[in-house]
Amino acid sequence: MAHLAAIALVLVPAWTAAEGQGGRQGMTSTANRVYGADFIKPVAGGLITVGGANLRYLPPGGRRWTNVISVRGHMSRVGLDDEGARIMAVWEQEPTLHLIGLKTHRHSTLALPPLGSADAEFLYVHSLSFAPDGADALVYMSGPAKNKTKKS
Repeated sequence: MAHLAAIALVLVPAWTAAEGQGGRQGMTSTANRVYGADFIKPVAGGLITVGGANLRYLPPGGRRWTNVISVRGHMSRVGLDDEGARIMAVWEQEPTLHLIGLKTHRHSTLALPPLGSADAEFLYVHSLSFAPDGADALVYMSGPAKNKTKKS
């Protein structure tokens, strides 16, 4: 079994194709195929893409993806409000939370707390969610604790 694992490591390429690599940067997503996304999620009867630089939306019965917003980096977290057709999204290395209304076409941004804190080495967005009534939202951030050993 150890030999098999060593062989598998040799066969894995040094890089993995991501958005913009492998000649896919010019390819357009269709209703049947999505390029440059990690996965899709249902919202407001349609679908959104998660991952990559672009947040795209395929409306119910739609045949073409709409690019809602492009942000430099990789989208790491989304929160969905199915009733209100709203999305909260954050991208890695970007200190901003984006609130997007799919029906209203409204886009608002909120600054995230600073990356460092008194208790954590750094913070990242762990999860995003809307309250059941859609009026409130939770942005949960976490990070590794700072080493608090005292020097004598």
